[in-house]
Amino acid sequence: MLASDINTSGLGESLELAKAAADHGGSATSCVVSVTDEAAVRRCVADFVAEYGKLDVLINMAGVLQSSHTTETSLADFMAIVEVIENYHNE
Repeated sequence: MLASDINTSGLGESLELAKAAADHGGSATSCVVSVTDEAAVRRCVADFVAEYGKLDVLINMAGVLQSSHTTETSLADFMAIVEVIENYHNE
């Protein structure tokens, strides 16, 4: 299992699942990466394949959690959301 997130604090739940997989004979690793950085994502996956031989399943659950009302969202926050969506749909 390869868990990734834009920051290490976001990996918490995924790493718990990875540990459970490892406890049952599976293997797991993680990387900190932004889905908006294609080269970094490719390196993360390439490193995983180099270590484990292949990637069997890929689940992309990228998103941006925004808890403010739309009218209170800054342009920078809005553009971060758009960038993630744009990268997801252009693959």
